[in-house]
Amino acid sequence: MPRDCAPPAQFVTRLARETSMELPCKRAARALMNIVPCGIALCAMPLITSCHDSVSPVPVSTLSGTVVLQDPWTTRLDSFAGVSVAVDGVPKTATTDAAGAWHIDSVPAGKHNVTFSKATFGTVRLNNQAVNSPATVVPIVTMGITPWQQAVIDSIYLATRSGKDYYVVDGHLSAIPGANARLVYTVALFGTSAAVSPDAGGFETEADLVSPNGLSSTFSIPLPASVAQKTFGSGAQMFVTTYVSAMGCTCYANELGEKPYFSNIGPRGNVVQVSIK
Repeated sequence: MPRDCAPPAQFVTRLARETSMELPCKRAARALMNIVPCGIALCAMPLITSCHDSVSPVPVSTLSGTVVLQDPWTTRLDSFAGVSVAVDGVPKTATTDAAGAWHIDSVPAGKHNVTFSKATFGTVRLNNQAVNSPATVVPIVTMGITPWQQAVIDSIYLATRSGKDYYVVDGHLSAIPGANARLVYTVALFGTSAAVSPDAGGFETEADLVSPNGLSSTFSIPLPASVAQKTFGSGAQMFVTTYVSAMGCTCYANELGEKPYFSNIGPRGNVVQVSIK
């Protein structure tokens, strides 16, 4: 039996054949112990221990940003404090200061959903926000106070505008917007049942209207007849309801670009049923 640390040639050849198959470390060690005489096994241990993989730590980032708060009519508030910020998979949360600033440390690099919430302002989420080490600043988020006014439908009729047919939803707000109103945003949702709602699964299609001067307490929202026919089919029943909505981050689509989810909307208005021609 050899007394030095050089194994005989036949053992080296067999070891190379065994380990060339990318055996796991434990199996490679077992193969070596089986083919190398005892006097050589101890000398070979450094070779075996060197095959343990080292796990690189996941890089982390300081995630930060700014939230702007406004009333339903896009007038900024005096303080932007009190918005809770959470990142999926991260136990730490943050709260905005009066300037709207926030930050969360030790966020793993990658893509995360970042959620912003505050009472009377609803919830806003940034989907698949890219987080890069060592620091990432997310886009400014604007949140508006949820309006309390209802959008009431007065009538729905088929009309031709600029050579195209539309289903027009006319209505009024249950209360006149505030004197400081600069914009009024009204959303019409179209569904297959009277349960039509602002949840992404609660409607089939939607249309909206922005009153740019903020003074109007009425609305007229057109939906192309071709969209109604394609969505519901000729002869089908379409259910419509409307909402007054805050302009600040009122709706957003998911990461796949599918139907938006609406937040920061006022109380539900009435529901009107329409037969598609």
